[in-house]
Amino acid sequence: MPRSNTKAGIESMNTRPADQDRLPNEEGPGAGVREVEASILQWRKRALGYVLWMAAGIGAVPLLLVFVTRPDFAPLTSRLFSLAVLVLILLLALARDLAHPVRAWAFVFAGYAIAGMMFSATGLQGGGRQVLLGVPLYAMVLLGPRSGWGAAAISLALYAGAAILNSMGRIVPVLPSEETTKPEFWLLQGAMLVFALVPAMFILTRFVGFLRGALAAEKRSALQIEAAARERRRLERVLLETADRERRAVGHQLHDGPCQQITAALLRCKVAENALAVRGPDATAEHIHAIAQLLDASVGEIHDLARGLSPAQLSPAAFASALGELARRASASGAVECEFVHDGAARPADPGTSSQLFQIAQEAVNNAVRHAKARHIRVELSHKEDSLRLLVGDDGTGMAPDTAGDGMGLRIMRHRAELMGGSLSIGSAAGGGTLLTCTVPLPSSGVNREGDL
Repeated sequence: MPRSNTKAGIESMNTRPADQDRLPNEEGPGAGVREVEASILQWRKRALGYVLWMAAGIGAVPLLLVFVTRPDFAPLTSRLFSLAVLVLILLLALARDLAHPVRAWAFVFAGYAIAGMMFSATGLQGGGRQVLLGVPLYAMVLLGPRSGWGAAAISLALYAGAAILNSMGRIVPVLPSEETTKPEFWLLQGAMLVFALVPAMFILTRFVGFLRGALAAEKRSALQIEAAARERRRLERVLLETADRERRAVGHQLHDGPCQQITAALLRCKVAENALAVRGPDATAEHIHAIAQLLDASVGEIHDLARGLSPAQLSPAAFASALGELARRASASGAVECEFVHDGAARPADPGTSSQLFQIAQEAVNNAVRHAKARHIRVELSHKEDSLRLLVGDDGTGMAPDTAGDGMGLRIMRHRAELMGGSLSIGSAAGGGTLLTCTVPLPSSGVNREGDL
């Protein structure tokens, strides 16, 4: 059994079909947006409940005053109208099963009804302008930017209608004066209302958009963390399954390889012992030579199995030599021609990075030999500024676009690259075949060079 094939069987990770490697319960890109909108809606429902109960409680105090202590402050019709609006707000607070937009818009129009009553009774001397300013802000928060701007348009339209009615003499304030009945006064107050309302609406719109974006980003991050956790658990499970499968493979290889060879060597020893007793020392030379070959092959296979089961960490200085030996072993199999190109200066920063990069290179070469049916493989190690780059290209059959990156072996290679703080990409090579690129950051002090030792 060739040593390179034995080691490849131990150290390489088999890839799986794409349909076996998809994560369960993966959510589409719109799932996060839907959940964010659902969360915002739930918050708006709770906020509307708070606002309704506070409005009912606060509005009951002045209504009680005008009914009990100051009945002459407003006509009976105005007081009854205010009482009806307060009862409506109380019913909205209790009607929690009613659709949120219906409750919110009913509250908005209740506010406009109060503003209209104030304008008809007191003109600009009352609180109608404050209500027209506050209602769109509530609509913005409770219903969203589009509804908020719609409510702002309604506020300005109501103010314009009140101004027109005032100029026509249809609105008589409680304390009329020549100044407050002039059209110029209403125009000035209207301009002040626009000046106060529009910037506030614009700022609140931007804030609502920022809040929605922040919640969406938080949800995407949570989904990514959850997906990464599922992927990590999947990789751990696959690694355990692979370890179990490789242990069985090691047992079969030991039984079919070294054990059979040692048994044959033992039989040769018996034959040599019998020949030595019958024909003398000259008759045993051939048997001893055969025994030595069998034992050498067994030792080599056991050595390769041991290296595959417990690979030693590579020092950065020996990394380039290890890649050259990997290329030599691949070429020695006779199936492919593998070359290693090194710029003479690049090397990993630490032994852990060296070992991870070597595993990636070995997996890529094994995949090219076993799956891509390549005839020529090129392994290249180079550096550029503050990064180290490993390229493994072949002239094989390449990868289908819909399966690139789905194999478990490729997932594990990407996981190794992420452990080093780097990245791994795989795609089609120029002229056909597959090109794997792994980029790993180097320390800020510069690229380590072999000549520095």
